[in-house]
Amino acid sequence: MTDMTEKNQTDRRTLLKLGAGAVAIGATGGIGRLEAASAASGAPAPSAASRNGSRSGKPKNIIFMVSDGMSTGVPTLAEAFSQLTRNRGTAWHRLAGEDRTVHGLIDMAALDSLVTDSAAAASMWATGVPIRNGMINMHEDGRELMPIGRLARQTGRGLGLVTTTRVTHATPAGFAAQVPSRGLENTIAEQYVGEVDILLGGGRRHFVNRRGVDVADLTALYWQQGYVFAGSRDEMRKLPTPDRIVGLFDDGHLPYSIDHMNDPELTRKVPTLAEMTEVALRSLERRRDGFLLQVEGGRVDHAAHGNDAAALLHDQIAFDDAIEVVMKFVERHPDTLVVMTTDHGNANPGLNGMGSRYRASTESFARLAGVKESFGGLFDRINRAMEQAGDELDTGLMQRVIRSATGIELNEREADQFRRAFYNKPYEEANNQHANLRGLLGQLLGNHTGVQFTGITHTADWVLSMAVGPGAEHFHGMMTAPGIYDRLTDLMNIRHRNRPDRSEGGRRRRGVR
Repeated sequence: MTDMTEKNQTDRRTLLKLGAGAVAIGATGGIGRLEAASAASGAPAPSAASRNGSRSGKPKNIIFMVSDGMSTGVPTLAEAFSQLTRNRGTAWHRLAGEDRTVHGLIDMAALDSLVTDSAAAASMWATGVPIRNGMINMHEDGRELMPIGRLARQTGRGLGLVTTTRVTHATPAGFAAQVPSRGLENTIAEQYVGEVDILLGGGRRHFVNRRGVDVADLTALYWQQGYVFAGSRDEMRKLPTPDRIVGLFDDGHLPYSIDHMNDPELTRKVPTLAEMTEVALRSLERRRDGFLLQVEGGRVDHAAHGNDAAALLHDQIAFDDAIEVVMKFVERHPDTLVVMTTDHGNANPGLNGMGSRYRASTESFARLAGVKESFGGLFDRINRAMEQAGDELDTGLMQRVIRSATGIELNEREADQFRRAFYNKPYEEANNQHANLRGLLGQLLGNHTGVQFTGITHTADWVLSMAVGPGAEHFHGMMTAPGIYDRLTDLMNIRHRNRPDRSEGGRRRRGVR
């Protein structure tokens, strides 16, 4: 049993001593009400100093960084790709080798599956309770769970959510929302009002010109709560450091980094994850009682689903740039804990040995540096070529279009197989996971780059974690997703514990806290 687990159990025993009324308060949330109950019982209330983390060994600020869908092999590939394309290594690799960094593994299994989705993953971090896939901080029976973001705000901390996905997507929502289905993003946008101080990412369509809801435009509600809006990179950079910011830079997800960096218009309009993180930190650092900030590189997951190796690696590098921003902040604010991890693996990309005695592996991998756009951009090129040709593309033209986007020359057999798949004609595929256009394209390009995927879905692997700063020692070794909540709340002096699902009798079927 870890010291952190023992401390959590001590907190529970202390809570039980307060009587039945205090137990009810502990189950339904409310640090302020818990303090009132403590005062009524004669027990001392937590001081402001203990609440804001100024006590020795506990952080004032916590930054929780998520490279969504980052399989275990991704940091390996990203380090080699960074050296190849930028002539320098990654922050992840550098931190992994430093004595101050604490390493861990997290079992992310959901309540109903060994393979978790982002909704269950973030909700387990945020509540300390095993959750079913697809649900955001709710039991199957409809009971709401109090997420860690709201608890943090009750201690006086600021709360920020920064992502390259829609800000209402599953991972950011897990820290602040309560809905039975992750698809209820309009509702999630409504629940953020007054609860989340910094919202930066995509998802404009869930705030403005919303369909099928009573309130078509949420901006007035946010304005009333003192939020300042930004709709472009320039607008965001010109903000005068307000306390509350909503920055929405796309109707849907933000573009893949590979498309962003090669399109001057996107570069001008859409900020990078690092730039959004910097703005969020500039605002939150003024909080006297500290803050909780989640930073998500969300499109790593999407690229893995699409077996798009180049897009995946460019987005992992963008996430790494955000790590650099965070670590510079830590230099100025050493009372900050940083936790870096992922919510699950996805398709498990890896570099296979290529050529005689694998000597062609490095040369093959280097071909990824010549890819100019994501698979989505490639499909747009094919559609434009079809419009110009006025008909389906033959194998030779398909080869040329793919080469123009990727720099990779498929052989005639490969190009014809892809052409048949593109036009929904029969082709052979033994792996059902890859029996689709993106899965096939990933395999064909992988024949030349060496990077292959196991499928197009999430995986059950234990995920990597690293922690730096006060309290980092509690993130050592083997953990479970719900156990992350126990560690974070203890470090923020939050005693609230959510009750498990009645249908499961509170049992965690396997794993450690």
